[in-house]
Amino acid sequence: MKRIKLLNFIVVLIITTLLTTACVGVKRSNTMVWDNHIVVVDSIGRSVEINGKVKKVAVFYPLAGHGLTMLDRDIEIVAVSQGLKRDVLLEELNPSLTNAVIAGSGKEVNIETLMAQNPDLIIVTKNMVSNEGEKQKLDHSNIPYLVIDYSNIREQQDVIAMLGKAIGKEERAKAYNEFYKDTVSLVKKSVENMPEPERVRVFHSISEATRTEIKGTISSDWINTAGLMNVIEDEKLNIFENSKYFASLEQIYLWDPDAFLVNDIETAKYIMGDDKWAGLSAVKNQKVYPLPTGISRWGHVSSLEIPLVLLWTGKIFYPDKFSHIDLNQQIKDYYKNFFDYEVSDKQVESILKAEGMRLKK
Repeated sequence: MKRIKLLNFIVVLIITTLLTTACVGVKRSNTMVWDNHIVVVDSIGRSVEINGKVKKVAVFYPLAGHGLTMLDRDIEIVAVSQGLKRDVLLEELNPSLTNAVIAGSGKEVNIETLMAQNPDLIIVTKNMVSNEGEKQKLDHSNIPYLVIDYSNIREQQDVIAMLGKAIGKEERAKAYNEFYKDTVSLVKKSVENMPEPERVRVFHSISEATRTEIKGTISSDWINTAGLMNVIEDEKLNIFENSKYFASLEQIYLWDPDAFLVNDIETAKYIMGDDKWAGLSAVKNQKVYPLPTGISRWGHVSSLEIPLVLLWTGKIFYPDKFSHIDLNQQIKDYYKNFFDYEVSDKQVESILKAEGMRLKK
């Protein structure tokens, strides 16, 4: 009888232990983890519950599409904004983009189209949830959504870490961010003692010749990190619709930058070929540079490839300080290490020339 009671006690103890273990959360970084349940804090401080493994995602900001593909090539992106369907290499790396439906933009969502795709997770911008009507659509969908927002390199690294937590790929996100930080440190160290008169003065054209980014954006941050001087840094610019910033051609002539960094090859051709721009020093000296394009336009505000644009910029403007960098090999290593993809010499050439890598609108 005593033996039976002892056995009964042991069985009860085992069951109690198992139940307790199943119900207790384990704290890991900023994520609370239970059995198939996590809570992730997004860019605006919301605690978002995600139940089960994330397999299907709706993405309304390009960086999230780039980052998710880097973190997990098997992730299925089922709904997007238009921009993500224009990057040729990205679609090759993540074929689910071919069939992904366009269900909104960075500012609004077609909730019926989105819901029909049955995503496990939605990634949106701060701009979208700043609109109360759009926010209510997302809240009423009962699908977890993360808001991403960043204005500098460090905050972008935080977003990459957040995406890694959301889909259970924290170690891959950590490895990417370590490479990112190491590259930033290398570049900063290479240019830190350069006197101001030796720094190249640039204007960064974004999609349109006179459109640019202002101080307090990641574009401004990486340009400064690369040892360049952004001519619009402390200037007042006109604001047009959709929060786009433009300089006038007259302002650009007054600044007369040493070089242009242009994130669209057709815009670069326009600047070099239009008579109105011909009097600028950068045009006369043929220093109008289209930014390379890989899975994204390097250096664009929504680009994952900021580490690569930092190295490219160093090689272009300060070759003596970056003579030890084999940029072509760095590009091959980047896509191999983080996307498990081997780019050919021909692809490297296309990336650097920004030719054939992004579909026109």
